[in-house]
Amino acid sequence: MSATNGGNPRLDRIEKLIENSLRASKEAEIANNRAHVKFKDDLRRWAALGVKEARKHRKWMAESDKKAEKLKVEIREYQRRTDQNLAEITDKLNGLIGFVSGR
Repeated sequence: MSATNGGNPRLDRIEKLIENSLRASKEAEIANNRAHVKFKDDLRRWAALGVKEARKHRKWMAESDKKAEKLKVEIREYQRRTDQNLAEITDKLNGLIGFVSGR
């Protein structure tokens, strides 16, 4: 029995309930703060991973763009050589046709 309650058991129980409630509230606040810190740490990690992945993706895209541009140049050169070869073949065929027709 508490001396401050005048020996009243009912007030002692109420005081005990209040003390238990305050202790539980403080424990819950501590647990909540820990969870909040962990959540913030997780968010930082996720953000860092997102930034890392975005940088990796930009690098991959830049390399892909370079490869695509190189392929375009190679295709244009191939097309130019093909057109040149076709023109030479056409000239030779026309010469052959002219030679055969002239006889």
